[in-house]
Formats: sequence, structure tokens, C-alpha cells
Amino acid sequence: MSLPGVVVAEYLAAVSERLRPLSREFMDDMANFGPAADVYRIRQLIAEGLEAGVFRPVHAAFAAEIPRLALGADD
Repeated sequence: MSLPGVVVAEYLAAVSERLRPLSREFMDDMANFGPAADVYRIRQLIAEGLEAGVFRPVHAAFAAEIPRLALGADD
């Protein structure tokens, strides 16, 4: 896997591990707070991977929503 692919895979693994013990209320607050959301730059990482040809062409914002929803940010 090239650098963008490695970065995204490592990012998702780390985020998942760190967010697992957090409460639903905390996750909702974080998802709705702009500066916190900016820290999670998955859209940019996916876009860089697309540009580098590491990932298949998809809509980066849509692809970024998948891990966010999988972590339950909208439950």
C-alpha cells in the first residue's frame, strides 16, 4: 500500500481504538463541534489518496462519511 493508503489505514485504526471507550454524548458533541471535526481530516487524506491513484475514484466526502457513521457519530 502506498503512503496515502497506509496513512488512511493507520488513521482509521487509531481513531477507532481511541474513540471506542467514549460515551455517545461525547461523540455527538465532537461530531457537531466544527474545530473538533476539522482535526479529523479523513476527507483530505482520502482526496490525497485519490489524487495519488492509491484509491479507486469515489466521492471523497462520501467515503469519509463511512467511518464516521461506522463509529456512530449520528446515532
